[in-house]
Amino acid sequence: MSQALAGVLCLLLISGCVDEQKTKVAGPDVRAVIDPWLLCQECTDGELDSLTALGKLVPETVESLSTDLLAGPAPTRLANIKQQLEESFSEDTAYENSNGGTPTMSSADYVQLYAGNYVAVYRARAAVGLAGIGGGRAGAALDSAIAGQVRPPSEPLRPDVQRAAEAAKDTLYQ
Repeated sequence: MSQALAGVLCLLLISGCVDEQKTKVAGPDVRAVIDPWLLCQECTDGELDSLTALGKLVPETVESLSTDLLAGPAPTRLANIKQQLEESFSEDTAYENSNGGTPTMSSADYVQLYAGNYVAVYRARAAVGLAGIGGGRAGAALDSAIAGQVRPPSEPLRPDVQRAAEAAKDTLYQ
């Protein structure tokens, strides 16, 4: 084998490894920028600006946000939130009971209310993120949400999230 051929093969192997590595890293890196925006409390550390900048450079960002908008948080993430809410309810109820109070709602109602709020904020922020990124694919994702093409179809967007998606869509054309 000639040195030139060996050199070309070596470069191909190295570039293949680099491309494979880039592919493996792209997904987690995208989520590492999306999740801080979707999950922030105060949102004062430039989370939306970082997301918008990434979305303009990495097309997968729009697809990921589209899924976040249309399907909401991953089932494992939602299950974790519900568990945290159940624990919080138990602690709050124990405190109320120790001070002579009684809970004003059941555990199931508490979890449903606050988990619903969590999902609504998550989806609304996905809509805002898509609007910040802009472009045809972001607009198509917002159109899908506005048209009720959510997953699962049995869980339509709450009216406040619907309004957020509509407002986000309106900003695409300003």
